[in-house]
Amino acid sequence: MPRRRLQALLLCDAALVAGLVVVYVAVFAALFLNDRPVPSGPVLMLSLWLGATLIALSVIDIRSGILPDILTLPLAGSGVIVTMWIGSSSVINSIIGGVIGFCLIFFVNIIYKTVKKRDGIGMGDGKLLSAAGTWLGVFGIAPVLLWACAMGVTTFVWLWWRHRQIHRQSPIAFGPQLALAFWIVWLHGPV
Repeated sequence: MPRRRLQALLLCDAALVAGLVVVYVAVFAALFLNDRPVPSGPVLMLSLWLGATLIALSVIDIRSGILPDILTLPLAGSGVIVTMWIGSSSVINSIIGGVIGFCLIFFVNIIYKTVKKRDGIGMGDGKLLSAAGTWLGVFGIAPVLLWACAMGVTTFVWLWWRHRQIHRQSPIAFGPQLALAFWIVWLHGPV
């Protein structure tokens, strides 16, 4: 790969990461504006680790269209441990949330594949929604999906407006929207 192309790619990735960090910090800073309890101590550390992992997943999905198991599966497993440790919900609620999160994406893909004869959403998205379910419990899944779908439609409209070459069948990474929605609901609750 020529040196200039590599430098351009690295600059693009740096801008992407910086932009995502700004968005995630803004969502975190909004805690101070709406009188929500701000995480402290170990919960703050877990929240920062969660945010960093979600940013990494977003960048990888935007660049490659893949949400790697090496990040999504430990995120899902850690959700069960985190809910057990901080007592945000029961372990059963966490496990059921993880199963329902994955099954929702899985069945949507089966229906899409039956109709269109091709995959419509990746199972990495299912694993990420499963992770959200383990961290947030069963009742956290609907708000995550609502936020993610709203952001997905917004992303499609923005890309169409900007490029005019996008159409209904153009692939759009859904992981970044799921990740940001997960972050919003983790910090602000089911808004």
